[in-house]
Amino acid sequence: MPHRTAPLLAALAALCLPPAALAQNPVDRKAEAEFRRAEKAVADSKYTAAHQIYRDLAARYPQSAWGKMAAFRTRPTAYLGQGDLLRHGPSNNRVDVVFMGDGFGLDDQNEFEDVARAGVDVFKNHKLLGEYFSYHNFLRANLVSKDQGVSGYGRVKDTALGGFIAGQVQGQVGVDQGKAEAMLHQLDEHDGYAVAIVKAGSMGTGGGGIAAIGGRADDTMVHEWGHAFAGLSDEYSTFTGHRGAARNGRNVSTTDDLTKVPWRHFVEAGVPGVGAYRGADGRIKGAWKPTSGNCTMENGVQFCPVCREQFVLQIYRRVDPIEAEKPEPVRDKARALRVAGTADFEVTAMQPKTHQLDVRWHVLPEAAGIVPADPARRKDRNQRGALAPIQGKGDPGGYLGGGRTKFRLFTRNLEPGKYQVVCRVRDDAKPSGQQWPWVLKDDKQLLQSERAWWIEVPAR
Repeated sequence: MPHRTAPLLAALAALCLPPAALAQNPVDRKAEAEFRRAEKAVADSKYTAAHQIYRDLAARYPQSAWGKMAAFRTRPTAYLGQGDLLRHGPSNNRVDVVFMGDGFGLDDQNEFEDVARAGVDVFKNHKLLGEYFSYHNFLRANLVSKDQGVSGYGRVKDTALGGFIAGQVQGQVGVDQGKAEAMLHQLDEHDGYAVAIVKAGSMGTGGGGIAAIGGRADDTMVHEWGHAFAGLSDEYSTFTGHRGAARNGRNVSTTDDLTKVPWRHFVEAGVPGVGAYRGADGRIKGAWKPTSGNCTMENGVQFCPVCREQFVLQIYRRVDPIEAEKPEPVRDKARALRVAGTADFEVTAMQPKTHQLDVRWHVLPEAAGIVPADPARRKDRNQRGALAPIQGKGDPGGYLGGGRTKFRLFTRNLEPGKYQVVCRVRDDAKPSGQQWPWVLKDDKQLLQSERAWWIEVPAR
């Protein structure tokens, strides 16, 4: 994939100055106010108005950093701004999916937004993606391109993402990875994942967080999202270009030995239809897939069990099953909450479409207290590690609706001393009507989370 991004990256780096350094005098403050007004216009889908505000700002304050950024955003090919398509919650506990367009001019931004909104509906209506739809935010990055079309076959087009013909066999479209990442970095927040809609392209490619698709191609988008987000491999055997030697992946194996395939835990569990079937990764020989066919990573509509598991695990790498809690957790025993009588604790769990997460409350004596996992939000929850073991099933608490569960602690039956209240939340990943859980192997317990409070019961 060609990378022609050095000038763009240098320009963006020069213009992305900290806001605190830009508002030091009345002129800069006025320029900033106009810049923010233009950004709001983009967020409100008023693209022509936003472009005009940027132009006026660049002309009026050409020496201001805000004016220079405004001039950059009115270039023939440029980043215009961003807006929400659908926001389910805070970015620090959602998978932020950014839709961005390539080959769309200023007058085409409403068309791009329509296509992007249709893409959100694809997520919503998909069996797997829809089950965890609320775990995602959907944003748009509005990009203006000087040219339509894609580069290839001797032609070069000036477009925001450098769309080009990525495969000479099928002619599928791709985008410049560096340009896509540079545009993502213009957003206030992002997770590194984008759906790049190439107006004049066909089919698509995916990887490294970026799914490139040509126009409105729902099935292609889901397939390429499997590459970009979940790191899945192709399960078809059709030759689409040289790929090098076959390699083991989450859903592709270089052996048909069922004791060595990456998905052997599905085989051991006896999940129907899962085995080792020849033909995958764009080759007839030397690569095997988990099912005989009809997976989205081949030519089907839904993901096979192995791909589905990887998707759910990848979602939970970004999303904590516990959305909120109160009071604030107390991890330091020396700062234990003093409780005489009763105390209420509450957590709000994430909510899939058709099933609820399991919530359990434990009251542990001081000697049995655990070192709780750090509740701080992380972009990759793989770093947290497994949770400490706790004996007993725990108390489910009282469900209040909306994912909220309350636990009331009564201290009348507790001896004076220190205790630890621990709430554990777990997703069994078994949506309504499913015989088998969607996740059979969760070594790092990504589908679990906890909050803990040290309390002290005073002498009566």
